[in-house]
Amino acid sequence: MLQPTVRAVRENYSPELAFLGPVLVMAEPRTTVTKVVREQLERDWAERFFRTMIRKSQRTKEVAFTRDTLFDGGETTTTGNDYLALATEIGARLDLPLSAGTVAGVGA
Repeated sequence: MLQPTVRAVRENYSPELAFLGPVLVMAEPRTTVTKVVREQLERDWAERFFRTMIRKSQRTKEVAFTRDTLFDGGETTTTGNDYLALATEIGARLDLPLSAGTVAGVGA
C-alpha cells in the first residue's frame, strides 16, 4: 500500500529516509473502511505500524478554520489526546521515554 511511495521518495529525494511506519489518521473507528484499512496496514507493516489511531473529530475541523491548535483553550480533545499518545509511541520507538505530560509540555 505505502511501500511504493516510500521507495520512490528514497530513490528520488532522500536515500537516507528513515521511515518509522504508517499512522492511521482521520479515522472513524466504527466504520468498515477504517477497520479494513487498519487491518491492511497491520498486515503490511507488522511491527512498524503505529497502533495509535488519530480519530476524526469536529474539533479538528474547527481548528483548521480558526487556526487554533487542538490544545488551545485548555480543553481536552479526543484528537489531541490521540496525538499525545502517538508522540509517546514515537518516543518509545526511538528510545526516548516520553510521557504524555512531557509531550504536552507539562514538566518539560
